[in-house]
Amino acid sequence: MVIPPSYYLHVKEHTLTKYRIHEKYLRACLVFQKNYDNFAYIDTHGGSGNVYYKGRLRAGSPVIAAKTLKFPCHIIEIDPYRFKALQESVKCYPHVRVYYGDCNKVIDRVLSRIECRRRFFLCFIDPDGIVYNGVSGKCLQLTWNTVEKIAGFPRSEILLNFPLEAIIRLMGFIRERRSYLSQQYSEYLTSFFGEESWMNYIHLRGERLRNALLSIYKEKLQKHFEYFGAFLVRTSRCVPVYYLIHTTNHPVGAKIMYDIFMKEIGERGKDTPPKEYIVDGRNKKDGSLLRFL
Repeated sequence: MVIPPSYYLHVKEHTLTKYRIHEKYLRACLVFQKNYDNFAYIDTHGGSGNVYYKGRLRAGSPVIAAKTLKFPCHIIEIDPYRFKALQESVKCYPHVRVYYGDCNKVIDRVLSRIECRRRFFLCFIDPDGIVYNGVSGKCLQLTWNTVEKIAGFPRSEILLNFPLEAIIRLMGFIRERRSYLSQQYSEYLTSFFGEESWMNYIHLRGERLRNALLSIYKEKLQKHFEYFGAFLVRTSRCVPVYYLIHTTNHPVGAKIMYDIFMKEIGERGKDTPPKEYIVDGRNKKDGSLLRFL
């Protein structure tokens, strides 16, 4: 089956940072799988499987997972065109199962396939914004209710794209009342955060706003997880795009991801991973920043 290029996601350079971190951690999971044979993987926003970067087809997160892992992989995608490309991208991997639909609605069915008494699982939650608006209709890409179902599932850990740029853009429209949709935008953000506390920070800008928004998610995730780390992904021009959040209850997993984050900025971490930290992935020419919360 020949899939048109338009069916595939076209990504930018900063997406490759996310894929590098994602792949390195999956390789670490594979080591534990060989010893314990009790892992599973979920990707809630699988996209097209393969992606285009600078006109060339390369592996996106589902294909990276399919190639790297040998244990069960469950991939969800809402867009019908991307879903066709996803099916084609992973058709050669029998351990990969794909699901068409809204992850907020499909997640219960996927979680029901995880053996909660036996398996650890990593869930990669990778929305590319707040709202999906495509041929399948219009809906929220991710709600807090969905994240909480995953976080509350036994033996889970999460790698999550916190779509900072999209959140701040909506807050700008709301703050300046430039759109008749401001009320709807407010409802979107409340569903994303699972609360209205984000409104308390609408007057902030820059790093203060970024830290405030991240703190909402951190506090909610800490009800389920002992370790919290975040990597601020930037464009090639050093513009913040999103946080890549990792949460787990396992000190070994926390240490591995902490080391991956630190190596990404060319620095060495401590032997013992901090319980909470932010790594700012600046361009190396501009220096890098590690901050403990």
